[in-house]
Amino acid sequence: MLASLVTLVIALVSNLQTAPLPKFLSSFVEPGTRPIDFDSADLNGDGLVDFVVVLEKTRRDDVHDVERAERTLLVLVKTKEGFKLAVRAVDAIQPDDCGGVFGDCFQGIEAAPRSIIINEYGGSSWRWSTKAVFRYSKRDETWELVRYESQSFHVSDPDAITKKILTPKQFGKVKIADYSEQAIPDEEAASPR
Repeated sequence: MLASLVTLVIALVSNLQTAPLPKFLSSFVEPGTRPIDFDSADLNGDGLVDFVVVLEKTRRDDVHDVERAERTLLVLVKTKEGFKLAVRAVDAIQPDDCGGVFGDCFQGIEAAPRSIIINEYGGSSWRWSTKAVFRYSKRDETWELVRYESQSFHVSDPDAITKKILTPKQFGKVKIADYSEQAIPDEEAASPR
């Protein structure tokens, strides 16, 4: 019984380690935050390597008497002078209590040529996962949601997976700076959030 309780408590606390961010990006780590994930690729198609970074800030939630970890996503693009902040998205990465009994739903970010991908997984008896894919728009000079994949299943029937793939036709134009889990209507997503 005690071992189960300890496992549950550990699962409910953000336990992501501080990511070893390259020193030349340390000036972008905001006071009171720490990097928990990053990746690099040519994110804007200019032939230079850029970075996407997730910062975490822990704050006290007195209403629920817990510590909460809030996240901010930064897109840092390389210029001739060094790196500059292209996007600061405060709601793109959910806080550390988003995953139900799994605790933190954040599964990482991926950088690919002209693309940024946010992965999540969580649930309890209903399990869900999402993958939000953003692509660089040269016209709008930002990254926009081009694909949202979600799937869910009940643990009593793990082979009965509900899968959905959505495009801007269903959710409209969503810039990464404006993205949050509310950008996708609940009736469209497979995750029971």
